Amino acid sequence: MLQLPHRSPSLPRLRLVLTVLLLAACSSTPQPPPPPDTHEVDSWVMRGYLSDTRNAFEVASDEVRLEGAPVELAWTVPSKGSRLPWVIYLPGLGEAAESGRAWREAWARAGYAVLSIASADDDRPPPGLAHRTDPPEAATGTPQEQRQHLLDQRDALHEWARQRYLPAAARQRTQRLRALLTALLAREPAGTLARVDRSAVALAGYDIGAYTALLSVGELPSAAWIAQPPPVRVKAVIALSPYADFGGTAFAQRYRDIQVPVLSVSGSGDEDQAGTVPSAFVRRAPFENLPGRAALLWLKSTSHQVLSGGSADGAMGARPEWSGGPEESRQGMARRSTDQAVDRAVIAATTTAFLDAEVKSDPVARNWLAADAARWVRPRGEWRQR
Repeated sequence: MLQLPHRSPSLPRLRLVLTVLLLAACSSTPQPPPPPDTHEVDSWVMRGYLSDTRNAFEVASDEVRLEGAPVELAWTVPSKGSRLPWVIYLPGLGEAAESGRAWREAWARAGYAVLSIASADDDRPPPGLAHRTDPPEAATGTPQEQRQHLLDQRDALHEWARQRYLPAAARQRTQRLRALLTALLAREPAGTLARVDRSAVALAGYDIGAYTALLSVGELPSAAWIAQPPPVRVKAVIALSPYADFGGTAFAQRYRDIQVPVLSVSGSGDEDQAGTVPSAFVRRAPFENLPGRAALLWLKSTSHQVLSGGSADGAMGARPEWSGGPEESRQGMARRSTDQAVDRAVIAATTTAFLDAEVKSDPVARNWLAADAARWVRPRGEWRQR
């Protein structure tokens, strides 16, 4: 057999081809994510927990002034009704009050008045720390220099986020929540505030907001910690992507003073870009160590971003949902879009059932959580309660 001599392309030509391909990839417009399979999502919803109430709701902006500075608030409330049970929602690191939309709307449809509180200025990323891991468009220098820039930016992000979880910053956050709610409740009852039942309150939070919620009801991050409980009686806590680490107080002592039921929501893919936990599985610590009533929704592959509930500006640590790159097929993206929509539906249903059971004392919700939730969740992950 006649074999033709192998000719390797010249190095300059190879470089030219690679450069053209790289420029084409960088200049192409990212395709929007495909819509989820609504039939599959609806099928999950119809087999899950369905609240007795399906309210129309409205969204309104508000603010409270602390030390002369405005704090942004967002109300998501049923359009009608009075003595509405109240959910106070604490967004993730760097998020605005409009964050957590999927959860706020689901709870409002089920009859809850939801108040969302914007992150403090200190919890917003300083200039130069981007949410994404791509090099900035204006980056210059060799590929090695650009890569070093990304590594430096990642390290700076990790250090900044670590500082925001230290006891001093956490104490400021719980003090701020207490002062804000005290100022809000000191107002003359009018508008939305007049429709809220102050004796039926739940705290819910995502990311650093979940940490603040648990600290507010008794978590002890250090031996010197002095609790700053909110000026309302909290009946339950929902911790979306709860924080835990191996520093400070041992887990057995850390959660011993928490006396209210806590639902932790996380999963094996719940890892954030800011690197605030060493592993997603550490987020099981609150459930595993709480002394009282506790529940866990653990989804097999849900992401930190999905747990944010589709935030308006994205938590500082959340990875972009659509970062698969051009190698991911359209079919694969459609599958992922549907999986994320189903996970959101599962989270919305189980958190609503938990609120109904603990805040409204609804026997139907309690029975569903005890008898049906684990079987319904099983194809997607795990439901446990005690």
